[in-house]
Amino acid sequence: MPEPTAETAFLWDMDGTLVDTEPFWAAAEQQLAREHGVAWGPAECAATVGQSPARTAAALTAAGVALDPREALAVLVEAVADRVSLGVPWMPGALELLQECHVAGHRLALVTSSPAVIAVAVAAAADRATGLDLFDAVVTGDDVGRPKPHPEPYLRAAGLVDREPRQCVAVEDSAPGVESAVAAGCRVIRVGRHAVAGRDAVRTWVSLAGRGLADLVREGAPAPGEERGEPAR
Repeated sequence: MPEPTAETAFLWDMDGTLVDTEPFWAAAEQQLAREHGVAWGPAECAATVGQSPARTAAALTAAGVALDPREALAVLVEAVADRVSLGVPWMPGALELLQECHVAGHRLALVTSSPAVIAVAVAAAADRATGLDLFDAVVTGDDVGRPKPHPEPYLRAAGLVDREPRQCVAVEDSAPGVESAVAAGCRVIRVGRHAVAGRDAVRTWVSLAGRGLADLVREGAPAPGEERGEPAR
């Protein structure tokens, strides 16, 4: 396995970016809400995308779920972990792109608001699928005191892969994740159909499918004369 030598590190969000697990979280939220007679539909699920599971659990208890937020969180995590154990639904192009980056010597980190039990399972599944030890670091919701959209997760990830934030490209799908990475001082590629207005440091891709390392390097480079922002304090 080659030593990572390339200057640019790639920091990857997990849910909705590399794996299609957002429906798992939505199903777990709705099931818990139904059990407690609480209305929790697609709009409520959409509002939790990119948030930490702890915040989602707190929102459910505030909506009327008769559990302590920690108990609600445990129920959600167990339900999603059970689904992940049956198979990881990779987003199109994700594994191929991770493998290409790793083989070329770039450092990679997984940066997620999900708890460690789920993130570690996904990282292990990626290693099994590619036959590689892909991630140099994994930062989960259990590892930070201030989750996305605070910059702490991406600042921590950059430190763990021995890079300055300005040397990192974050790949995200949610607004809180984009805010976190931009505030940390990273450049960002947002995977989704909607561009981020007023964010020169953010590029938008509809999908990872058909993308390669050359695209990541090109899109993650500053435009001529463009300066990166300083990390938030």
